[in-house]
Amino acid sequence: MKVVVGFVAALIALVLIKNVFLAIAANWLTILLVFATIIAIVLIGTFAKTFIDINREGRRLAKQQRAELLARAVNQNTAYLQGHDRGVYGDYPPAKLD
Repeated sequence: MKVVVGFVAALIALVLIKNVFLAIAANWLTILLVFATIIAIVLIGTFAKTFIDINREGRRLAKQQRAELLARAVNQNTAYLQGHDRGVYGDYPPAKLD
């Protein structure tokens, strides 16, 4: 939704800038280059923000997974120190052969 609002705002800004440039400049190449530059800046900013958000989410998930692993290791170590089989075998005890 934020991306759509950003593009709409950029289009409105482009229309306003276009009117100013049409009043000032008669050279169509200059106007085209200015519009292309503005669009490129908006797109680069949008992609950069998306990349940063994805990177932050990945780091957050990795941190959460490390915390879960540490919690399981502490539980297993505590069980081992207390003499429980779960401390040796964890969540996967050996099959009973009886």
